[in-house]
Amino acid sequence: MAFPAAFTVAADWRTQLQPDSRERIREIIMDNLTRRIPFSGEEGLQQLKKMAVSFEEKIYISAPSQLEYLRNISMKMLIMERKYPMTPTVNPLQTNATVIGEPTLNNQGRLNGEAPRRRDGPKRKRNTRTPLPEVFLQCFNEIPNRVSKFQEQSEADRKKISELSQKLKEAQIARDKACQECLLLKAEVDMVNRRNAAELKAKEDRIAALEEENSRLKKRT
Repeated sequence: MAFPAAFTVAADWRTQLQPDSRERIREIIMDNLTRRIPFSGEEGLQQLKKMAVSFEEKIYISAPSQLEYLRNISMKMLIMERKYPMTPTVNPLQTNATVIGEPTLNNQGRLNGEAPRRRDGPKRKRNTRTPLPEVFLQCFNEIPNRVSKFQEQSEADRKKISELSQKLKEAQIARDKACQECLLLKAEVDMVNRRNAAELKAKEDRIAALEEENSRLKKRT
């Protein structure tokens, strides 16, 4: 799937990003944090929320484009997923058996009849918000796959470059060896040519001497 042109334009991209879109991304980050980092009670939940806001805010400020904003968030979340495995569903350190990912809103709601309503409240609130554009969500969800494919392709390219470098070295060694053999062969040819030239000169001198001797004999007779 190709990214829309608007995602590749860096100029003034923050003015085009709706606040609800940022809030939705923060909720995704928060959900990932609550599933991977143990916390206790409302105070721990608020700390995770601050982490999610700071996480998104830093990338939002530094990203040069909307595409980089999404890519950097996805990369950070991938790193976090590898660094922090999924935590157990129930946190044994919590005295009220709070389920991770469904923190209580206050310390007074311990009645069994009240807890479900408190857990369901945030979900209903999230559903009333303006959803992210479909294309935005598709691009956001696709980034981890694209990053993974890019990493696989980069690794394959590195292996290919290493193989090509090895073949190039072998070719250079073979070339140098062939050049040495050519030089040796040329030296042998030159030596043979010089020897043949010397033998030919000796034969010519011998013939000239014989002809001169023959001429003297004819003059005597």
